[in-house]
Amino acid sequence: MVGGGYETGQLITIYCCSHSTLNWSAKNGIDCGAIAAGLVMVLRAQGLTYNAYPKVQLPRLECAHTIRERMLHDLSDGVLNSYHLWMAAVRRGDRYSQEPSEDTRQILDEGPDKYYGTTRIEQSLASELLNCLACKSTRIPLDQNEDSHDKGSG
Repeated sequence: MVGGGYETGQLITIYCCSHSTLNWSAKNGIDCGAIAAGLVMVLRAQGLTYNAYPKVQLPRLECAHTIRERMLHDLSDGVLNSYHLWMAAVRRGDRYSQEPSEDTRQILDEGPDKYYGTTRIEQSLASELLNCLACKSTRIPLDQNEDSHDKGSG
């Protein structure tokens, strides 16, 4: 038993990868949050994977700019969806002990882009995508893609 009365179950050896395993020198000092969020998303979707030793295998992550873009869209969509559901419930006559402030309601009614510049953020993330060396190495050039399409349709 552990504090709080919870059973721990069978304890197993947990291996941690050292920081030298992750190419920390390549990090830019601003992607830590996006990488941590991306890691959580992958682990929630796929669980832990192990190599032959058995040690936890590091999952392959998307680039941080892609994770930040996904987070921006998911958060924006979730907040606006929740607000619209709340508005529908209020119109139905439901009452709540807490309501959004007038400032919050104005931002959500007029669109967050006006206040937070989400379009500018999206443009910045798109620019990062275009300049990302890792993404460039996996991206098919548009002209090459058109050539293969033309050959296949002829």
